[in-house]
Amino acid sequence: LPGTIDPKLYPSLGFYQAGIDAPALPPAGTSFLQAIISSCTECVAANKDKIEVSRDKLEAYLLDMDWERFKRIESYTNTWVRALPLKFSNQLSEANFIILRDLLQLGSGYRNELKASNGGRRGAFETILYGCMSMYLAGNAMDATSYEKVSLESISEHFQIPMMGMEEPIQAEREDGTKVEFASAITISRPSVLRRLVEQITVLVQDTGRRLRELGYKSMAHFVIDQLERQQDGPSAGALVEAFACNFPAFQDVGEVGGRPVYLFKKAQLVVYDLWLRFGEEDPKRFGFKDIGEFTIFADNVIPTMQIHHGLIR
Repeated sequence: LPGTIDPKLYPSLGFYQAGIDAPALPPAGTSFLQAIISSCTECVAANKDKIEVSRDKLEAYLLDMDWERFKRIESYTNTWVRALPLKFSNQLSEANFIILRDLLQLGSGYRNELKASNGGRRGAFETILYGCMSMYLAGNAMDATSYEKVSLESISEHFQIPMMGMEEPIQAEREDGTKVEFASAITISRPSVLRRLVEQITVLVQDTGRRLRELGYKSMAHFVIDQLERQQDGPSAGALVEAFACNFPAFQDVGEVGGRPVYLFKKAQLVVYDLWLRFGEEDPKRFGFKDIGEFTIFADNVIPTMQIHHGLIR
């Protein structure tokens, strides 16, 4: 389609040349949740000269935790799926919104630039939520067809992320290297550092639409419902994480250390958790995941930074 971005230009998002540098997913029949624990444990054991986990400090940290405050924060965090100021026509529509918001959990490295561009109102998380709400309110169907057709310009507009920087006077350079500024009325605007984030969001949305079309699903919610209905022994959170990771590169949070894969599957777990939060009680036949307690921490950039700060890991 016109305006489609080649996803292979963004390997940091999980895209790769077919057959080249593809992430090594756990073999068939392996629990993806257990693969996270075992691969991380093996990574620490094999790199004792680089990584150290302080069990004593970890236990002291937990004993000193203000658990009442923790519960308040947890409660606030877990209510976002019900606190949206939006009215959804049905479960599929709401599920599509939740999945898109979690699919696009990126941009933390642009936090300062984002706040500078919007008067300090929105960082990465708020920008993504704002953009998803804008797409929904604008009538975006949030299905495979609409995802494939998104453009850089529409993403920039919905998420309020500028692709161009501030206009600056045009400067010329003399032979001796000194610069001369033209009349202030003649200006030029260069690409913003945030353009890269707009491109990342666009390519994630476009590729998701393309893969849904190739798999034969109208939307991500239809994909989820089909996966759940195929499960013979009741709804499994772990199986849904595996389905996301196997079919969509955006959910393949896999790294490599010393030639061995290290699995995180943060975004896949996050979206399944949020679907369980929202629909687990309302629709337990589909979303009442009995294995939700097997999930690992949703590893991001903040978790290890704070662990290092508190001396829990080195």
